[in-house]
Formats: sequence, structure tokens, C-alpha cells
Amino acid sequence: MVIKKYYLWSIGIILLFILILTYKFFNPIQYDIFPKCPFYAITGYKCPGCGSQRAIHYLLNFDLQNAWSNFY
Repeated sequence: MVIKKYYLWSIGIILLFILILTYKFFNPIQYDIFPKCPFYAITGYKCPGCGSQRAIHYLLNFDLQNAWSNFY
């Protein structure tokens, strides 16, 4: 039982690491691999989370000015 917990934690940490690397090296503006906001697609209005993917990308690359301007 204890070994299964370690496997689950290990898999979770590896997936988180892959997600962080993906956001660091791929800009959501330039690549279509990132999910689009369903609220914006349906209504045309930006939700509080719109721009957060771009902001995360800029934060991981230490570009604080663009991170602040993209986070709505």
C-alpha cells in the first residue's frame, strides 16, 4: 500500500514538472497546444482567468512587466 502512494506521488511530481517546462518554453500565444477559455469563446467577454496562461509563461521566464500586463 505504501509503495503505491510513492508511485502516485512520483507520477504527480513528474507531470507537474512537465507542465512547468511546457509553460516555460512554449508561449501560449504562439502554440495551439494550450486550452482556450470556453467562457471567452461562447460570450466574447474575458473572464478573470483570461491571460493567466500567458502570465504564467512570462513569470517562469522572469518577465515581470509582461506578466503583470497579461494577467487580467
